[in-house]
Amino acid sequence: MPSLPDSTPPKKSPAMRARTWRARSGEERVIAWQNSVLHEDGNIVGTLSFGVDITERKRAEEQVRQLTITHSEEIYEHPIR
Repeated sequence: MPSLPDSTPPKKSPAMRARTWRARSGEERVIAWQNSVLHEDGNIVGTLSFGVDITERKRAEEQVRQLTITHSEEIYEHPIR
């Protein structure tokens, strides 16, 4: 049975990667995936992967970015005196 976590820590932490997936409904969703290698007695015996739907977070980040751009332009056009 693979041990989790491995007794020897990995050289670097597992990377989280976001990928766009199309749901059955046809809607695109952004999923952040993390993959870890499982070791047993120094040998690779498998992987552990999971995904988290971050679609709403990405939409909110884009809204903040757009608002920042919009309001930055307003600030430069109408400086405080």
